Amino acid sequence: MIFKPSLLQIVVKDLLKYKFTLLLALAVAASAFAVILATHETRLMTAKREMLRAEKDNLDIEWRNLLLEQNALVEHSRIRRIANEQLNMQRAKGESEQVVELP
Repeated sequence: MIFKPSLLQIVVKDLLKYKFTLLLALAVAASAFAVILATHETRLMTAKREMLRAEKDNLDIEWRNLLLEQNALVEHSRIRRIANEQLNMQRAKGESEQVVELP
């Protein structure tokens, strides 16, 4: 009786015969998956960076507006302080106010 190997045995024997080639093929596949993952992570990080830049720009605009508002408020209180200290001006009270009507 002649022993005939099955197809599975032949495939395994061929694979074992070319171990180095199989190892290189696995290394190439692993490297390809690593490139895919790195590319995906890079795209995610780039999108996040752009989102953070847009947020930074919005915060810069808000900060500049707040500085302008602060300067406007400081200027008003500075004028009031100078009027009180140097010119002895006081805010008018209700009973001392006079309404002037034009004819």
